[in-house]
Amino acid sequence: MRNVSKFIIFFFILIYFSSCQTQYIPVFPNTPLFNNKNEGQIEWNISGNGFHGKLAYSPLKHLGLQVNGQLYDYISQKPNSFHAYIEPVIGIYHEYSIFVMELYAGYGFGKTDFNSTLNPNDHTFTKYNNMFVQYNLGYKTKKLNIYALSVKLCDLNYSGIKYNTLETSLIISPKIYDCLYLTSYLNYTKPIGINKNEIGLSFINIGIGLKYYIGQ
Repeated sequence: MRNVSKFIIFFFILIYFSSCQTQYIPVFPNTPLFNNKNEGQIEWNISGNGFHGKLAYSPLKHLGLQVNGQLYDYISQKPNSFHAYIEPVIGIYHEYSIFVMELYAGYGFGKTDFNSTLNPNDHTFTKYNNMFVQYNLGYKTKKLNIYALSVKLCDLNYSGIKYNTLETSLIISPKIYDCLYLTSYLNYTKPIGINKNEIGLSFINIGIGLKYYIGQ
């Protein structure tokens, strides 16, 4: 228990130093790694860039549905500065030996209200859409610990100006009780394409949370 407490404290320190002030903040990828129909998942995460909530359900064998969201309060900025985002997702999954492979596509909606404390006239309000594809690869060990790799290619549209990002995430989820898992995320977001220098620099996002499976 003492080692677990030290790990959580260390992880929150990493989360603090991984925070950044950017107009686009990626939501952590949802990696349910379904095995069969009628399985579901509820997940909540915290990172240096806000709170992440995720729901997933498989109504049919090989079909997965998701709703994911993210909310961030720019603490170092003026009051009411925030970033909010939500995405509905649909995809397919299949088991190959000990691995589960998933392919999803989605369309997200986000907005940012950003006020600078240094310059009262520096105010930015933007809305954007995010069309993306996401590939997940994962497996469960004999102790039911879950390891996953997720790669997400995004096409961001800010009022007609388009940007692209490549978001790679490593997820480790040890089982802590029954259907409850502790999740840890390491995400690397890299702008790509012709407008890559305008959206911002590459950055790392680290987070931790809880995942609860239903129907497994």
